[in-house]
Amino acid sequence: IAVAGQMVTGRLGAATSSRRAAPSLIVQARERTEMVRTAIGARRVVYGEAMTSGPLLFAASTGAAKEYLHLVVPLAAHEVEAIDDLYFNETPATDPRFAGHSRVNRRLGEPGQLADADLVAEVAEWTPAHRLRGVAYAYARLQWSAEVWPTGLPNLKAVVRGRKLFDPRDGGVRWSSNPALCVRDYLAAEFGLGAGPAEIDDASFIAAANICDEMVALTESAVTAAADPAQGWLDLAAATALERGDKIWMSTTGVLPSGLSAGVDYFVIPASPAAARTRVKLASTYANALAGLAIAIGSAGSGTHTLTRKAQARYTCNGVVDLDQKPIDAMEQLLSACAGVLVYQQGRYRLFAGAATVATAASHPSTLASWR
Repeated sequence: IAVAGQMVTGRLGAATSSRRAAPSLIVQARERTEMVRTAIGARRVVYGEAMTSGPLLFAASTGAAKEYLHLVVPLAAHEVEAIDDLYFNETPATDPRFAGHSRVNRRLGEPGQLADADLVAEVAEWTPAHRLRGVAYAYARLQWSAEVWPTGLPNLKAVVRGRKLFDPRDGGVRWSSNPALCVRDYLAAEFGLGAGPAEIDDASFIAAANICDEMVALTESAVTAAADPAQGWLDLAAATALERGDKIWMSTTGVLPSGLSAGVDYFVIPASPAAARTRVKLASTYANALAGLAIAIGSAGSGTHTLTRKAQARYTCNGVVDLDQKPIDAMEQLLSACAGVLVYQQGRYRLFAGAATVATAASHPSTLASWR
C-alpha cells in the first residue's frame, strides 16, 4: 500500500508541478470567505456544506442619485444543491437592520440557467445573454445608507450546499457530504484527475462510503425546545452545536408534538444559521436529513420537550477546493476528511477510509502437529 501510495503521489505531482504551492489551511479558509476584486480569481468547487465567497464579478450603480449598488459574486464553478445562509460581513442578511436596504437573489448554476430577471430589468449592461450557466452565484442590490452600511461595501458570503455526487451504492446523483464520494468525484471530474470508470474500483469506494456514514456515539448534550407546527421546526432554548445529520432523541414531561415519539432516532436538518443554531427540523433517516426531507409536526404538544444529541456520522467532508492548486494538494485535503488512503494498483484507484478492523487468523493442522 505504501508503494502504491507513492505511485499516486508521484503521478499527480509530476503532472502538476507547474501549479502554485498551496497556502496554509488557515490562509485558505480566510481567503475563501472574502469577496475580492480581481480579474483572475480561481474557480472553486464546493464539497459538502461550506461558507464561501468569491471574486466581485460585476458591479454597477443605478438610480437618480446612484443610490443602488448591484453586485454579482460567483460562489462555485458548478451547479449546487442550495445557497442557504447569506451574510453581510458577519451578520446574516436576514437581520432586520438590512430590511429595505438589500435584496439578494440566489442562482444555483443549472445547465439551463437564465439571466437574473431583476438584474436584467434594472441594469442595462446585464442582458438576457448573461446567464452564467454552470456557475452558482449571489446577486445583491444594496441601497445606500450611512447607518446601514457604516463601513462601506460589505463582504458578501454564503453557506453553500455544494456539488451533487455520484453514489456507486445505488447509482444516484445527489448532494452529499460523504468524503468517499467527494474523493471519487474529484478522481472522475475533468477539473480533477479525469479518471475513467474502468480506473476506479467502486467496491472499495462503496466500503469506504459506508464507513463514513456509520453513526458514532457522542457525549450526550441536551437542550429544551418548543415545537412550531406552523413552520415545522423546533425552537431551541439556547444556541447549540447541532449539525446536519446529527442523531438525536426526543423526550418530554408531557406529550410530544404529533409526528414525534420518545426514544426514536431522528436526524437534524438545520433551520437557522450555524452561527446561532437555535432552530432545527427533524428527519426520519440520515439520508432524508441530507436531502432536507423533514417530518411534519402536527401540534406543539405539552410539557417541556428535550432534544438530546446522541451520535453523528463518522466522517463528513465540508470545504472548498480551489482549481488553481496542485491536484495532489486538493486530494490530500479530501482524504484528510476520512483519514483515508488512496491506492493506485494494477491500473485502478482504491480508497481505504480510516476505521478499526478486527484481525482474524487461521491455523493450519500441520503447523499445530509440529508443535505437539
